[in-house]
Amino acid sequence: MQNARDLDTLSAPALNREQRRARTRRRAAALGSAAVLASGTAAIVTGTTGVASANAYTVTNCDDSGPGSLRKAIEDSNTNFGGALDTITITATCTASSPVAVGSRMEVTDDLAIVGPGPASFVLDGGGATQIIYVDSERNLSVSGVTFQNGDGASDSGGAIYIDDGHDIVITDVVFLDNTTTATGGALFIDSSHDVTITDSTFVGNHAGSQGGAFYLLYSDGEAVISNSTFEGNSSDGDGGAIAIYEQPGDVSIYNTTITGNTSGGDGGGIALTGLYYDITLGFVTIADNTAAGLGGGLYSNVQDNETITIFGSIFSGNVDGGGANEVYNDTNPVTTYNNLFEGPVVGFTADASDLTGVDPLLAPLADNGGPTQTRALGAGSPAIDAGPSGWPTFAGDLFDQRGTPYVRGYGGVADIGAYEAQPGPTPPEPTPEPAPEPSFTG
Repeated sequence: MQNARDLDTLSAPALNREQRRARTRRRAAALGSAAVLASGTAAIVTGTTGVASANAYTVTNCDDSGPGSLRKAIEDSNTNFGGALDTITITATCTASSPVAVGSRMEVTDDLAIVGPGPASFVLDGGGATQIIYVDSERNLSVSGVTFQNGDGASDSGGAIYIDDGHDIVITDVVFLDNTTTATGGALFIDSSHDVTITDSTFVGNHAGSQGGAFYLLYSDGEAVISNSTFEGNSSDGDGGAIAIYEQPGDVSIYNTTITGNTSGGDGGGIALTGLYYDITLGFVTIADNTAAGLGGGLYSNVQDNETITIFGSIFSGNVDGGGANEVYNDTNPVTTYNNLFEGPVVGFTADASDLTGVDPLLAPLADNGGPTQTRALGAGSPAIDAGPSGWPTFAGDLFDQRGTPYVRGYGGVADIGAYEAQPGPTPPEPTPEPAPEPSFTG
């Protein structure tokens, strides 16, 4: 396999590079004139049309159509388009044993926030026959508290969710399970959007016939941030067993995240970064036991314009590629590292003096160790304990490990390396003693 890539020959959907750049410029100009301001679950649109109002809808059942269903709420939001962020609140309980059986994809054409009760309580099941959510317009989309499972994009990208030409995309506390596509993005595909934020989410067992077994991001012009999430057992026939990011003209950051047991038929068993234009940061991530048939068992990078890759406080362990036990394969770009643990070889840069090399981090299997996503704990005596950085860039949640509050980062005064910080579990509250019964007298 060649070490260098001709980026223009890599497969990518429909539009070429210049068309994507032109579309991004048009979006920026349109947003400047329309002044779209979004905050929380409401948005205000100013301009010649005045102030737009947001609509609210409630999902009360597990049906796939009709009053009270998610599909009907989305349809009503599309019909009552007003330029503000509508909110769909889900009160129904539709578990894995009785999910919403999605018969065809649901198309979103309005700015929308879908607020679920939690991924165990509201499950959307594509039955291995259909994509679940489809967005192909310049819309904001926020999804939380939902599971997407068994979605199938077939020859279309995005087994569960397809987003092309969207705007700000926020995925929070979402589970993507066993979704698939023969194209890119086994669970989630995003192309030509703006800011992309994924947090507290889990991607398990998803598959892409091309790139990005769980997630594929292409040419979004804002910042992309993945944090406090877990990618396990995903696979791709091409690059990026878990994550593939291609031609991203904005910063990419991955923090407090576990990427384990993923496989790729190309480069990057865990992550593949190709043709990016801005800085890339990986902080407090655990990338372990991933496999690539090509280059970079844990991470493969081939980035444009000599942009810097910064890696700090992260574990790379047990990753293998077609060349051997290569944890990271970097093709030409400058890499800044500090206080990492590289169990196996790295290619394309030199580890810093503060990095630990050639040592086993003694990771425990993936498990529920607290918090919304599973993690790989550090075993007793792990060399990663108290070997992390003394300072690091600020980011959302930087005072805690992947599990969030109350699992502080830097427990005992010094940070550990990796997504998990060793510390005692939270102490349960003392039970409230029952009051002594009042004495009673008879007679």
